[in-house]
Amino acid sequence: MFFYQRVRACKELGIVDVPCRVTHYPENDPQTGNSREDMILEDLISTNILQRGVGNVNPMKMARCIVELERIYGIRQGSAFKKAESDNLTQLKTQSNFASELGISKQQLQDYKKLNQLIPDLQDLVEDGKLKATTAYKIWAKLPQDEQEKFFNEIGGNEIAKMTQKQTDEYVKLQEEVNRLKNQPLKVVETIKEVKRMNNKPYFFCYNKQLSDFLKSRKIKFITVAIDPNTRKWFSLYEVTPLLQKALDEYKESTSSISRLNIENNITSSI
Repeated sequence: MFFYQRVRACKELGIVDVPCRVTHYPENDPQTGNSREDMILEDLISTNILQRGVGNVNPMKMARCIVELERIYGIRQGSAFKKAESDNLTQLKTQSNFASELGISKQQLQDYKKLNQLIPDLQDLVEDGKLKATTAYKIWAKLPQDEQEKFFNEIGGNEIAKMTQKQTDEYVKLQEEVNRLKNQPLKVVETIKEVKRMNNKPYFFCYNKQLSDFLKSRKIKFITVAIDPNTRKWFSLYEVTPLLQKALDEYKESTSSISRLNIENNITSSI
C-alpha cells in the first residue's frame, strides 16, 4: 500500500514482477496498545518522511504529520508514558528523541508544529509554496487566529504571498499599534492640537504609507499614529525638523509634481 507509485512506474517500464514486503498488523500493538489503524498510519507517515528526507517534504504536510505521530506516540510536553495492555508502564518517545529520529533539532520540531496554529487560508499558502514557512511560524502563527483572519481579509492572499518576512513583521507591528490607538483616536488628535497651540511648532501629518516608509528608512521616527476625525484616515505625525525637511526634499525629487504638492499641503495643514 505504500509503494503504489513504484508499482505504477514498473508497469510503465514493462516490469512484471515487483518485489514487495507484506506486513500483517494485529488488532493492537502489544507494547503500546495502539490500534491497528494507528500502526498503519505511523508506518505510512514515517516511511514517507524518512525516504524523502525532511527537507523534501512540504512543510505544512510535515507539520500535520508531526502532530499525528506525536498523538500516536503519546508525546506531551517533551515526554510520554503510555499504559500498555499488560498494565506495565512503557516509556515512549520524547520530543527530543523524536526530533532526532527525524534528523532535525527539537526547535525545528516545535517550529513545524507552530504551522498548525495558522488559519486554513494561511496553511494553504504555506502548502502551495506561496508563503515561506519561516515567515509563517515566526510571525503569523504567533497571532491569535481571529487576528490572522482579520489581517488576511484586509491584505489578501496574493499580497501576503508577495511580502517578505521583514515587510510582514513591519505591517503586523504597525497594525497592532493602530489597533491600540483605535479606541482613543480623537483624544490623540485633541492632544496634538493642544501641543501645537502651546509650543507653536510646525508638524507634518503624513497620510502616505509610501512616504512614511521612506521616512522610516531615513531613521526619522513619528510622534504617534492617529486618525483624522474629519476624513477618518490614519496618519503618522512628525515634528518638522531640518532632518525631516531634508528627507522630504529627497522624496520630492523622486516623485511627481502632484506628490510634491501633496507633501507641501500636509506640512501647512492642521486638524
